[in-house]
Amino acid sequence: MTLSSELNKRIRIEQRPPALNEMNEKVSGWILFEERWAHIKDLTGREFVAAGGTQNEVTTEIKIRPLVGVTDEMRVVHGTDTYKVEVILRQGSTALLLMSSKGTSNG
Repeated sequence: MTLSSELNKRIRIEQRPPALNEMNEKVSGWILFEERWAHIKDLTGREFVAAGGTQNEVTTEIKIRPLVGVTDEMRVVHGTDTYKVEVILRQGSTALLLMSSKGTSNG
C-alpha cells in the first residue's frame, strides 16, 4: 500500500491564536494551521477514574505528509474527534507521525 492510498481522512491541524489580536484584545479558542489528508489509527485505549467520573483516553497515530511548523502544542480535528498532539515523529522524508491522545481535555 502506498502512502497516497493510506491518506484517506481529511483533518484540520489547529493552533492557539496569539494571546492578543491587532486591537490588543485577548483571543481564545483555536485557529486553522493547515488542512491535510491523513491516516488515523487508534493504537491503545484505557479507562480511568478522575475528577469524580470515568474518563477514557485513546492513543492515536496520525500520519501525514511532511509539514513545516507542526508542534506538540497543536491539535488535530477529524469530524467530531479532537486529538492532542503529544509527540511528532519523522519517518524519513516521506511522512510525519503525530502521536496523539483523544478523550481527555483536548480543547
